[in-house]
Amino acid sequence: MQANIKFKRPIAKAISTALKAADKKNDALKKAYFHLVNEGKLQIVVGNKSEMSCFEIETLTVDEYINCDAFSLPADAVADAISMCHGTQDIEIVLTYSNGGACEVTFSDLNCYRLIKSSEAEKVHIEYLEKSKLNTFTSIPRANFSQLLYDLDKEKPLEAVQVSSTPETPNLVKMKIQRDGDIFLKDLAYQGILDIDFFMDERTYATVHKITNESHDEFINISSQFNNLVIKTECCAYSFTTTGADEFLQKKVIKTESEIDFFVNAYKLKKEVSSYIKLSEIKHQEQVFLLFNNGFLMFCSMSEHVVCAKIFKLNCLSSIEFSGAFTANLNILNKLKVKDVTTFHEMYTALTKTDDGKYNLSFFNKNDKNHPFYSVSCTSVPNQKKDLIKIFDKYPALSTDWGHEDNENMILDLF
Repeated sequence: MQANIKFKRPIAKAISTALKAADKKNDALKKAYFHLVNEGKLQIVVGNKSEMSCFEIETLTVDEYINCDAFSLPADAVADAISMCHGTQDIEIVLTYSNGGACEVTFSDLNCYRLIKSSEAEKVHIEYLEKSKLNTFTSIPRANFSQLLYDLDKEKPLEAVQVSSTPETPNLVKMKIQRDGDIFLKDLAYQGILDIDFFMDERTYATVHKITNESHDEFINISSQFNNLVIKTECCAYSFTTTGADEFLQKKVIKTESEIDFFVNAYKLKKEVSSYIKLSEIKHQEQVFLLFNNGFLMFCSMSEHVVCAKIFKLNCLSSIEFSGAFTANLNILNKLKVKDVTTFHEMYTALTKTDDGKYNLSFFNKNDKNHPFYSVSCTSVPNQKKDLIKIFDKYPALSTDWGHEDNENMILDLF
């Protein structure tokens, strides 16, 4: 018995992507589940422990009705064969069944030969399909859901987000967003988004965004049990097991106040801090001091034999009279992501303090000056202030000659 199955190239591309994501280290999950079901659909299930995809392909050309059991194929072998197909043509697979129930799969119109032999369907895929029957979905207009994801893009970088809307608040979507470990809330109005409550971690958000952009369906269907999310389009259901949901639920919004806020040349700041890391004694200390002193900020790291420091003239938005000494982890500060000179020539930065007295040096992107994209925990060290001022005073006398550079950071070398 033989079945010739043809499906469109865009679907083949999505299937190939899912096949490549199969867990190659797991004996069961490195295989893909195939089943030609009674309705004339080809069902394919493949994935890994955190993400599973289920395709149902309806555009089939089948020589005759075939009632056969499900089977497994090596996912990487199927992905390899699909990649051999010509770029724009539809994909055609040929299933040939023997009397014993085994199946051999070949591919038409390849410039090479590929034959893949089946094995028994894996229990993990069968259980996934049984569990999927219990899912209940909420339909959302794809255009509206795309707009929601577009608005979430403005909150990047984000680590996790909860999106919820209830019948009691029609067309109002509440978002709980985690960025740099901190939580903030946002409410946005959308038409046609009702009665949903789902959680996405950073990885899931990126994939959901990609699925929605590539879909041409009128609606996106969502099913959620908070740490399990299913996004369903016309031909595929994508299931995600998200991480960190329980911890995320417990997190509350923490109020912060700015001790001093200013613009600083983050590119030069990062360059200076990175130079400290290269020195073995300094790197071993893992510590950098910050001295705020009358409109200037000095970064300083020191060891038994080495002292490194630079002074930045700040373009302060609050009082320049703020003064204080702090310490931070050098390695964490060095992880600040700075791409180029121009974008970060003037980065909005603040020393913030939480209600419970914790300090952070917080960096903000140009689109959001309320919620930092990166923060470095700081500890107040008033007992170090005198020693840091002595280093500060080793610079040439601070004169009003600097005043003409209103919007630039003046950096002086100690050595």
